[in-house]
Amino acid sequence: MEPLIKKSSMTKLLKEGLIKPNPANPDIPMWTVEDFDNESPGTKYNRECWESKPALYGLGYPGKRHENPLEEFRGMTKEEIDAKINPQFQPEEVQASPDPKDFQP
Repeated sequence: MEPLIKKSSMTKLLKEGLIKPNPANPDIPMWTVEDFDNESPGTKYNRECWESKPALYGLGYPGKRHENPLEEFRGMTKEEIDAKINPQFQPEEVQASPDPKDFQP
């Protein structure tokens, strides 16, 4: 059975939102890297409950600590983000030197 949401598709959606224009204001993107710096309120509440009652819950919060999924794009411009997400195909230039054996006298 496959998971409901694949991590790769969610990551792709988050990355594309950094360059996609916001419908309400096309001058700004859908979201920024800084929007994901803080954990969600529900996750924060659960973690605080676990950490405030260690005798009740055991060793502490069993969940994963919050990480910004878009951290690699911090400080980049919209154009740099677009170039990193959607790289354009550029064929490599091949420097070929003629082999003397290829030419018959």
